[in-house]
Amino acid sequence: MDFVDVFNVKHENCKIVETQNEFNRIFIIENEQGERFTCLKENAPIGKKFGGHWKHANPQDSPEAHPFRNRF
Repeated sequence: MDFVDVFNVKHENCKIVETQNEFNRIFIIENEQGERFTCLKENAPIGKKFGGHWKHANPQDSPEAHPFRNRF
């Protein structure tokens, strides 16, 4: 399946990683190389301490260690 991570980077051929606890706003994906990325759930509930929904960041704001950093 194809997903978009929190830095708005598209990942192809990934699977959702089953986690011990279900998260309300995010989920984890893993590609064929075993690299994991965090993705936002659609219509994630607004948290008590937040005034709005989470949004995707810009790819340029991703950390240096992001495996696809050299693409943008």
